[in-house]
Amino acid sequence: MDIVAELKWQFAPKDFARLKFTETDSAFSIDMMLVPSSHRGQGVGSELLKNVLILADAKNKVVNLTARPIGAELKKQALDRLVSFYQNFGFRVTETGVTVVYMRREPITQS
Repeated sequence: MDIVAELKWQFAPKDFARLKFTETDSAFSIDMMLVPSSHRGQGVGSELLKNVLILADAKNKVVNLTARPIGAELKKQALDRLVSFYQNFGFRVTETGVTVVYMRREPITQS
């Protein structure tokens, strides 16, 4: 059974950040994370991501994601920024395309 969920960080009635993820029997996947440009760099995306990683680690599951920038920003520069962001959380690049990067994070077990 797959579980699909969404975390939201509400700023105002119509202004929020969100992270959608899926849990399968063997892994988690980050399906989408959007933080409004006016709220980037404030740790919102990090907090949303940390919550999913805590769940994945508790269940000893890998986390997969596809980093794909949106918007008018230069795609290569935006993609590099996304890769760097996710690498800070232990993700590693598994495959690279022109405008997309696939990444994976192994579970961190508590000792």
